[in-house]
Order: sequence, then structure tokens, then C-alpha cells
Amino acid sequence: MASASLKRPLDILVIGAGVSGLSCARELLRRSPGISLSVLEANDRVGGRTLADSEGTDLGAGYIGPGQDHILAIVEELGLKVTKVYTAGKTTQCLHDVVSYYQGLVPPISPIGTIDLNTAMQEMERLVNLCDMNDPRKTPNAVELDRTTVQQAIEKLCWTSEARSVLRTAIRAIMCAEPCEVSTLGLLWYIKRSGGTRRIFETENGAQDSKVVGGYGIVAPMMAARLPAGTVRLNKPVRTIDSRDATTVTVTCSDGERFVARTVVLAIAPVQQLRIEYLPALPSGKMQALQQFKMGHIIKTFTYYDTPFWREKKLNGSAVCDDGIVVVSMDDTKPDGTLPCIMGFVLTDQATKYATMSTAVMMEALGAHYAKLFKDERGRRPLRIKRKNWSEEPWVGGCYTSVPGPLCLTVHLTALEAPLAEGRILVAGTEVAKVNSGYVDGAVEAGERIARNALVKLGQLPSREYDVMITPPPSKLLPLTPLEYTWIETHLPSMTSFIVAGAASLVGVAAFLVTRWW
Repeated sequence: MASASLKRPLDILVIGAGVSGLSCARELLRRSPGISLSVLEANDRVGGRTLADSEGTDLGAGYIGPGQDHILAIVEELGLKVTKVYTAGKTTQCLHDVVSYYQGLVPPISPIGTIDLNTAMQEMERLVNLCDMNDPRKTPNAVELDRTTVQQAIEKLCWTSEARSVLRTAIRAIMCAEPCEVSTLGLLWYIKRSGGTRRIFETENGAQDSKVVGGYGIVAPMMAARLPAGTVRLNKPVRTIDSRDATTVTVTCSDGERFVARTVVLAIAPVQQLRIEYLPALPSGKMQALQQFKMGHIIKTFTYYDTPFWREKKLNGSAVCDDGIVVVSMDDTKPDGTLPCIMGFVLTDQATKYATMSTAVMMEALGAHYAKLFKDERGRRPLRIKRKNWSEEPWVGGCYTSVPGPLCLTVHLTALEAPLAEGRILVAGTEVAKVNSGYVDGAVEAGERIARNALVKLGQLPSREYDVMITPPPSKLLPLTPLEYTWIETHLPSMTSFIVAGAASLVGVAAFLVTRWW
């Protein structure tokens, strides 16, 4: 079937109706209302890595925090509200199979482990501060950091198994990948663009501060509904992109329908870009780059109970575990107290293990896990569970985001972000965001910025607006406030000074004993 676009080329064709693609379309029409535009989506729904079910449960991206002003501006414009994640009470830790509870920021590990962990975190923060947010390749020792895995960095930074376990668990939770798979430079850059180590790890006043009432997943459908009727075309997987013509790009879908446009925006993850046939073929550097940025592996689970029994025990439902089915869990009960629920991330090797398990087997495993964490047999009796394996989504392939392995950034970043066909094919998506890459906020930033880039290429905006990030006014929904370091974090001695002091003490004792003996 031939598209009407063959008679008159579209100005811009966006591929992907996730939040980034929809943000791109929204910005295009805001800046140039008369532009001819279509958005193609391979799936039967919009939203990409965001998805809310009929109960408002976020099966995909679920958290929003201060500083994420691009998406907060859209949330506010749509008239939506946010609600704080439940944090009252103690947090749970399971480390080396020992369950403990604590309040505040310092996890309950040994004094030496605490010093070791604090030293490692302070060094990580120092390296994050040195990282160049705009171009990680300009970071001091960039190549060495990029060829070093996070696991190797942890082994170098930490002296104790406790500190290594805490850091490894935290990295798995934020990257959905094993530390041995992630470049140290990639992690530093990811943290830098997310506001720093405290901001990315924290719940209160951090990246996991709040949730959208009704579900984050309702944002994309509401955005799509505000576009002109017929703009978004569902069930349109793209099969080929032909840019051999000097002025237009022809896109053919799997059903044979063709679209011709002056400019195409790829608002899809790198691994999905690889599924398309390009004419002419992609440059070898681009092909290699797309293959290097694999998706994280996660199953998001929701375990429902008849009562939030953990709250009765003065626990907030947040738990961090270095082993077992769930690495990180959080209270996901509705703001009005209905549907008592614990959300749990099943990651990496555990996601692979449980991907083929039945719902009954997974529910039993989750129940046993929460009974152990909260030391309450009621945990073994969930009413039901929900689960979403994002690696089973054919047009997504995993979550939260693409993971930069060793040498990805210093070798392949330019090719990953580079336009094709002399600028007629541009790349959006959260992976190429200038801030909060991997988050919904990053998806919005990239979509809006690439929309302006496309309009510059079409001569509808001045060249000075090319690739410039425009930061919205600070959000009134979630104002950004500084994260203060605690007295312990700033005054604990480093592990090196601790060892030096200990050695000096031993020398002093030895000298005393020698003088007394002789």
C-alpha cells in the first residue's frame, strides 16, 4: 500500500512513539505548527519503556525526582500530580545472608566496613566531579577509566567484602547489569548526568523520590492524545530506511507501506536501530557502536498482600539485598492505602533464572524473600503478583537503558550519536540525553533537543539553536534542594589513614614492649 506521503514528502518522520519520540513531535509542532509530521510506532501502544496497567501500576519506569525538570514540566502541563514514595520507618538490608534494619544513610555494617564504604563513595564522588558531563572523553584518564570495568574498580577501591557487596548491589540496581559488564567511565558519566552519587542512590530528595499519581505510564498516552489526529501510527515496525536520494529519506514498514520525508528522527534504543536495514549500509563505526550498547536485564515485580504488615513493624518496605531473587524493593502501596504492595527488581542473573519460571513459582520465591526480609510469615502469603520482563518486549529489548561496556564511550560514542545521511537522519532517545540519560527526563530532553536540530537542518530555526539543551524553569512540583552530607560521611577517616594510624599504633606498642623487655 502506498502512503500519501509519497506524493508530498513529510517534513519530518519520527520513528518510535516512546516518551522521547512523542516529546520530539510535541516540540516540532510547538516550534513550527505548520510542519508536516508523522510518528511511526512498531508496538500496538505508545510509551516505550513506560507502561501503566488499569490499576495505575507502573510496569515500566516508575520514579520521578527533583531536578528532572524536563519531564516534570510535561507532568505539570498535563495536570498530573506526584506523590512521595513511602519512606517512614526503617530500611531493610540483607548482606551476606544477615538481615538488619536501620534508619538514615549509613547501612549497618562493621565499623571498618563503614570506613571502607565511605572512603570508596568519597573517591567515586571525586571521580564523578572530574567527569566531563558534555563529553566523557575529556575526563582525566578517560581511556584508562573506560577500559576498566566497575567490578575492577570496586576491587581496587574497597578493602572489605562488606563494602564490595554494598557497592556491587547498588551498581546492579542502577544499571540493571553486572559490574563486570559496565565501564567505569560509563558509570561515572551516568552518575554525573543524574546529579551525583547521592542524587542517584537516594529515595527522599533523590531520583526515586516520587511517583506520578495514576502511573507514569499514563504520560505518553496523554501526550499522544494532544497531537493532531492521525499523527501517531501504531503497529508500524520499520523494515528499511533508504537515504540514497540526495534530498529525501524513504522509510518502508513491515506491511509494505512507505513514507518519504525530508528528515527522519530515530527515537529508539541502539539495539532497536540494529533491526532496521539501511540503504546504503551503515558505516562500520556506527554498526560497531550500536552493537556495543546492550540493554539492561530486568523483571519488575509487584507482590500484593491483604495488609501492609511491614508498616506495622515500623519498616518502610525499602530493602537492599546482595543475594536472592530481589536486589532492591520498595513500598508500592497506593497513596490512599489501598492495594498493599511491595515492588521488587529482579535483575541480571536472577532475571535470567526466573524469566522462564511460572507465576506460581515466582510468587512462592517472592513470598519467601519478603518473609525473610521483614521477619514475618505473612510475607509468604501474597494475594497475587504482577511481573513484567522487559527483555520479552520485542520493540524494547530490556531496561532501564543501554549499558556502556569497556571502551564504549572513548571508542564508540561519536558514532552512536552521529547523524546519518548528511544530517537527514537524526538520533534521539534517552541514551543520547545531555542530562538524566536512562531516565524518562533524559528521553524528554533528547527528544526536544533533536526536534530543534531537525528544524535547524530544515532552515526553520537559526543555526545557533543546533544541539543546545534548553533547561525548563525549576519545577514547583518537586523543587530541587541540596543534598547535605552527614557528619559521619565528612569526618570518618579514610581506609588508608585508618590503616596508617593502626600501623603506627602497632609500631608504638612494639617499641614500648621492646624497651620494657630490655
